[in-house]
Amino acid sequence: MTTPIWRTLLPGQRTEVRVYDVTTGTDSLVFASETDLLEAPNWHPDGTFLVLNHEGGLVRVPLSGEGTAEAIPTGNRGDLNNDHVLSPDGGTIYATAKNGHLYAIPIAGGTPTQITRDDDGLVKHYLHGINAGGTLLSIVGLSFPHGPNTPEFARFRVALVRIADGALIPLSAAARPEDGAEFGPDGSLYFNAEPEGSAPGHAQLHRMSAADVQGTLGEVKDPTSPLSIVEILGESAFPLLRAIEHVEDCALPRLVGELPADTVASLADGSGREFVLPVAHQLTNDERVNWFPHPSPNGEHLLWLSYPAGTLGHPENLEVELRLGTPDATEARTVARLFGGQGTTNVNGWSPDSTRFAYVAYPIG
Repeated sequence: MTTPIWRTLLPGQRTEVRVYDVTTGTDSLVFASETDLLEAPNWHPDGTFLVLNHEGGLVRVPLSGEGTAEAIPTGNRGDLNNDHVLSPDGGTIYATAKNGHLYAIPIAGGTPTQITRDDDGLVKHYLHGINAGGTLLSIVGLSFPHGPNTPEFARFRVALVRIADGALIPLSAAARPEDGAEFGPDGSLYFNAEPEGSAPGHAQLHRMSAADVQGTLGEVKDPTSPLSIVEILGESAFPLLRAIEHVEDCALPRLVGELPADTVASLADGSGREFVLPVAHQLTNDERVNWFPHPSPNGEHLLWLSYPAGTLGHPENLEVELRLGTPDATEARTVARLFGGQGTTNVNGWSPDSTRFAYVAYPIG
């Protein structure tokens, strides 16, 4: 028996693409399939359709509830996953491919253009957000600081990628796994991570302030070209962060273990120049496992996916909840209980007017 390359529906399972109205509480079905597994809806800025992934490709689904899932031509990239976002003007899809690189694809379809660099020190780039100006992508970067054959030492860390040239801008040096990095409308950055010192299976929501993120981008010598960490420290900043973990093998001042993510870390590259990593503030602190924070475009709401206590990673086919709260994750309430998880809301699915959001459920029976 051949194992499918892409995830498929279980026997008796179906895909339900749904839209929830935060004002009325109405939950509407806009697309269903008993054969095709669709994941991770993005709401197009023109308000007429959603973009989802399906078996390595991308499709558009009309929000009218009529019609079928229409394939978006992606050229030589038929290996895209559920990490994809749309440019603010709606003209471009940015997506992660199986090779770990990010690509820009015209919304009408066409030849993909690679955004990320081959030599930036990362093995994979997992895309989750784009800033309001459409110039920066927020990612989680995978690296193996102890060598390529040491998966037990894998690092998943929040970073930015500058679209214009693929420059990598690290925002974290923490040892804990991080994921779901997404911009708020004010330039803040949300993500989920295991709290410092906790055992796996306790992921909670965190936020870096807009001021801290902007401070990390550096001084603006030319208003059109902010000075980034990459330019301060050289072409690749991630090797420096890797060197910190092997401090005995480098000339950096000795640092004790991994840098805590909830404190400002000032690091030097040996020349006396320093940069400061943003402070990450933990927002949620409950028994559930909280993933994929999605701030609304108007900055008034925060949506996230909530797993049962002890869940490792973000697996598929579990009883999960969608929770809605204020931007600091307070006043939270459960707005949907469903069978899903992976694929339900990996990326931002808010409508441009912040009144609705799209998600995917995978009920059985």
